[in-house]
Amino acid sequence: MPRNDRIKPSDPTAGELRRASGSTLLASANRRLAERCAALEAGLQRMTTLWVASARLHCSVDPAEAMDNIKDIIVTLVGSEEIAIWRLDRDGKNLLLQASQGIDGKRWARVPARKGVFNQVVTRGQIFLRGKPASSTRRAHDADGLTACIPLRAGGLCTGAIGIFDLLPHKPGISTVDRALFDLLANQAAIVLICAGRSARRAAYWGRRDG
Repeated sequence: MPRNDRIKPSDPTAGELRRASGSTLLASANRRLAERCAALEAGLQRMTTLWVASARLHCSVDPAEAMDNIKDIIVTLVGSEEIAIWRLDRDGKNLLLQASQGIDGKRWARVPARKGVFNQVVTRGQIFLRGKPASSTRRAHDADGLTACIPLRAGGLCTGAIGIFDLLPHKPGISTVDRALFDLLANQAAIVLICAGRSARRAAYWGRRDG
């Protein structure tokens, strides 16, 4: 009689193997489902953050309020209370401070636009993000303490920059949502500020005429 070493369906070992295999498949399916849910949640968070930021950015045509809105977006959505907003002068050589929070305004009142980090931002229109320092030094020397610097782009030209210095203690670093938010500011903030400036000049002109 030929010997049959295969496990028969009625063998208890076969049931254990089937249960173990089923448990592994179920765990794998649960893991994939959890990953998809996490990705969907992250995508929803990103969309919500960008919608809130865009709505906040476009809610005023007053230049001072527009800059306050930019600062508010950075404080509440990015997590920094050290902010500078510069405009590029007509010669394109210097960035002139227009609004700030939590920094030394005199030190940052005028910065060369063609040196260091600012050259990357102004000349190339690229967002600067500070990497993790190689040593325990708190601030990267060439970045002068900037965590991020965002170009203000309009019509293919850089009209200024937003500087974000140290993050709040609870903020570990720049996230994917923050990067998307920086892209939004780079592409929309300059247009908002230009329109607000024109609106203010128009209002002042008609105010003089009416007076």
